[in-house]
Amino acid sequence: MVRSRIGALVVVLVCANGARADAQSFFTGLLTGYIGVARDGDIGDAARTGGASIAVIDDNGVGAEIDVGYTGSFDEDFFDDASVASFMLNFIGIYSEGAFRPYVNLGVGAVHLRTSLFPGQPTSTQTEPAWDAGGGLFVVLNEYVSLRGDVRYFRLWERPTELVLRDPGFFDYWRLSIGATFTWPMR
Repeated sequence: MVRSRIGALVVVLVCANGARADAQSFFTGLLTGYIGVARDGDIGDAARTGGASIAVIDDNGVGAEIDVGYTGSFDEDFFDDASVASFMLNFIGIYSEGAFRPYVNLGVGAVHLRTSLFPGQPTSTQTEPAWDAGGGLFVVLNEYVSLRGDVRYFRLWERPTELVLRDPGFFDYWRLSIGATFTWPMR
């Protein structure tokens, strides 16, 4: 009788441990909304920027991220109207332990530029392939919410040919942002 109870207890513990291992997540989803500033490079004066990103990382902290950002009304002393939107697919690597988690990212995508020099002048637009690189820090508040500080550099692969810009070289800029990140386990 004692042996059968011990045997049943062992079976229950083994099954419970196996169920708990199956319940563990292999991937984590991260959804971030952010605000910040874009400047330097071809954006002379600091301009407000905002956007969102969604990422999937594995248990080792390696994954992919889609980042969409918009910066409007930059260099108002030079342009009547100017804005830039970025759509990037990034590799992301996060140190996945502790309350402070640094990360790096590198990716490719597209940047959509819109400029107009004078009131009433037609607005010029151009979408070009681009790359970005950067990093930052997640400050983990709890299992589901973190704060994120981020610095990224954006640069077009080629010189824009259809736009009037302050500098005729490669269009580039820096983005500094802060945001809130919501985390959830994925299978």
